[in-house]
Amino acid sequence: MENLVAWSLDLELFDFDDDFDLDVMVASRGPGPAVVLLNDGTGVFSSHPVPALADQVHAALSPVDLDGDGLLDVLTLQDAPGGGRNSVLRNAGHGEFLANPGPFWGPADNPVKLDFDAATLDFDNDGTPDLVVTGLRSGMLDVNTRLLLNSGAALMTAAAADGAAFPVVPELAQSFGLQLADLDHDGRDDAVVAVRDELQRNAVLFGSADPQDDVPLDTTPPRIGVPQLFSLAVHNRERVTYRPGSTTRRCRLAGTTSGSTRSSPHTTSPRTRSRPTGGACRTWSSRSASRPTN
Repeated sequence: MENLVAWSLDLELFDFDDDFDLDVMVASRGPGPAVVLLNDGTGVFSSHPVPALADQVHAALSPVDLDGDGLLDVLTLQDAPGGGRNSVLRNAGHGEFLANPGPFWGPADNPVKLDFDAATLDFDNDGTPDLVVTGLRSGMLDVNTRLLLNSGAALMTAAAADGAAFPVVPELAQSFGLQLADLDHDGRDDAVVAVRDELQRNAVLFGSADPQDDVPLDTTPPRIGVPQLFSLAVHNRERVTYRPGSTTRRCRLAGTTSGSTRSSPHTTSPRTRSRPTGGACRTWSSRSASRPTN
């Protein structure tokens, strides 16, 4: 069997080329860059060269739609052997990516770090995904877990001291993995941290309601991009016609039933099918595809 990646710490499954099936992206610590394997829809994969990845090695990858265009971009962490800056690969569509244009994540907010994982949340409730990035501390006072706010055009360090998202304590000095979720149902994101230290336990940190240092309530519904809406409609046996800049016409096909669920490859939560309503179409705005209009 051909060995495409010699040393990898991460891989991601997502629709890399926007053809509504799951592809594979494998991070590489070298030698050689990350590898992208495209799925032809039948489970047969082929290597796909990505020029934006050609000259880098990475510790980890994280797909997320940073600019709200409905296409998944990719965060790459530690873009150099032994530590480095992170990058944003902007999705230009159909498997083409641009490396940190703008730049989206500039050097002032993106110092050289030993980052190993990133998780998203909408910290400021503006409808765009913000980031918590974590990794290994390189000094006693090094801030190894930072909060970055996303304007939709750039990532910027939060106003807290050096963007610190977690307390700078010895127990979290070797943070290696991160997941965010509302564990106690209080409307605030909590954090589960994997710690790479045999003398320390993994940690759970609960979002604070402290008015001086709080995690805001999550009050903004998630945005569903056009590719996600289209994929969802296909799985629910609907026909969708999309014209960029106009509207999406959404019509149910014959033969659907009520009460069953199925997940889209673009989302982890199942959607419930509803019974047809005489074949009528609903119109969804392509700029705000999250709710129907009259």
